Amino acid sequence: MLTDEPEIIFTTDKDLTVIPARLTQVRRIQDFHRNYLPRLQKHIEVFEPFDNDKPQIGDTFYLGFDMEQNIRGHILALSFRVMAEKGTGIRPEDPPLVWECSLGNGKWKELFPSQRSGEKDTTRGFNNEQGMIAFILPLDLEPDDVLGRIAFWIRCRFEPRDKRQGMYDRSPQITFIETFSFGATTYATHGVYVYEERMGVSTGEPHQLFQLQNAPILPLEADDSVEIEEKRGDDIVFVKWKQVPDFSKSTIFDRHYTLVLSTGEVAFGPSIRQPDGTTRQYGRIPEAGREVRINRYRYGGGIAGNVPSNQIQVMKKAIPYIDRVVNLIPASNGRDSETMEELMMRARRELRTQGRAVTAEDYELFAKKADRAVARVKANAPDVGTRPIPPGMVELLIIPVAGDTVHELDLSRLGLSDALKNKIRVYVDEYRLVTTTLFVREANYIGIQAEVNVVLENHYDEDVVEERIQTSLRYLITPFLPDNAEPPSYFTMRDWEGWPFGRDLYVAELYSLIQMVPGVKHVLDVKMSQRQVIPDRELPPSAIAVADEEAPENAELTEKQLKERLESESLKRERFVEPLTPVEERMLPVPNDTVLCSLQHKVNFIVL
Repeated sequence: MLTDEPEIIFTTDKDLTVIPARLTQVRRIQDFHRNYLPRLQKHIEVFEPFDNDKPQIGDTFYLGFDMEQNIRGHILALSFRVMAEKGTGIRPEDPPLVWECSLGNGKWKELFPSQRSGEKDTTRGFNNEQGMIAFILPLDLEPDDVLGRIAFWIRCRFEPRDKRQGMYDRSPQITFIETFSFGATTYATHGVYVYEERMGVSTGEPHQLFQLQNAPILPLEADDSVEIEEKRGDDIVFVKWKQVPDFSKSTIFDRHYTLVLSTGEVAFGPSIRQPDGTTRQYGRIPEAGREVRINRYRYGGGIAGNVPSNQIQVMKKAIPYIDRVVNLIPASNGRDSETMEELMMRARRELRTQGRAVTAEDYELFAKKADRAVARVKANAPDVGTRPIPPGMVELLIIPVAGDTVHELDLSRLGLSDALKNKIRVYVDEYRLVTTTLFVREANYIGIQAEVNVVLENHYDEDVVEERIQTSLRYLITPFLPDNAEPPSYFTMRDWEGWPFGRDLYVAELYSLIQMVPGVKHVLDVKMSQRQVIPDRELPPSAIAVADEEAPENAELTEKQLKERLESESLKRERFVEPLTPVEERMLPVPNDTVLCSLQHKVNFIVL
């Protein structure tokens, strides 16, 4: 980051305590009543995690951790010692094992071995005499009851997902299991905490305004509040007041204030003359001479905080035993304050709707107003779209804001969270007609991969032209555009916000776009492939590390070992995504509830 740019500071949303994970149970599904851990720890018995003679697909063993030790979000390392050459028959570089953790209520989530340096899987499918595998546990990890035993559970299932992974000739034999906590993860926000900031002294007049020293302000948390001195008995104490959106329902006795997040302005209730000539005080007036302060708030936010993964690496102060910090995923959902043009457009929309949702467009406007984390909305009504919708129902299709992550091919961020879905439903529910049923869901997505054969202009660099083609295709084929996205100078479609719902894609459009890219002399051929994109099933790029021939950990590998590693990583990536289907026609029809998003495009340079 350049020295003349302002610092982008992130603060954890809550205190994070890293604790050692305490393993309490080791069990097999075949004889779940038996806990193998005590005898394993005493080195008086080996543990065969799968069927003793011939492991069967679906054989599973469970590791249970103490419920009193909160290991949510922890980077958990499992160290195994095994009998050598007992787990033969499989491909050690790509073992047929599926790891999962408990989410409570019988739900499980797949875990993927960490690909970070020093944390990579060295067990080789329980074939190394001593090896370690590390997982980044999810923050929604929950204890669960499995056949009468309650714990935080991690389970490992024997499940080949590719015939090239092989089958165990017999079960591995584990002689010892040890657990470590390498660190932990938590949520962090682009913001800085300020404590007990004094704003001034009350004059005792109505409609007093005070200004915080920093802006914009992030929404106040539960314990954050403006406080004003009051006399209680013989003591002067600070009393918390309540933040309200406006003073329309405030009485003269209510300790209310408003806070403008974009400017940091704090206001107390006004005194307004009524039609009959009397004046009415909205909200209590702070007593004259009393000090006004805010006990805590955060300032920051904006699109500047939408930084890529591995960008946040510097701690503002040293913390004992903490070696480093890093953001494993890109930061997203940062939005700048509303501009004057956006305000004017919103005012026109609100005047048009008159506070009531009637048409499909009205529902779209209110859904976008519910939260700035909503990027785009499509309302389907019984008379709109192709999917049959019962009379009296309005279906809202939501595309959430995900910053630059989608353009970096992290399609997992297109998922609609339950929290945002409920917020939209509650907000729009206030404006819907009584006879209308509201249904909110995420949009459907189709991923597009274009394979392009082009001839290069003389004196142009292939890497530069390929980057331009990739950027152009991702700008066209996208569910939405990031706030700071600038269209290529040759992009002819103005006011482009992303691929419209239900708009068909013609191959001719890609020919036309690529031909305009500087450095492209001829477009010889364009082929399209497509697959369904389900955000919950998509893996972020960090979940599967594609082996790099120049990576430091590969420097000392033999040619054969390097080839095996490259093939292994390629197989993993193939298994974790839906298969691509070539588009045979010159046009791809797109359903009314669906938008398109880019996959990794392929650019081939042809020499004529």
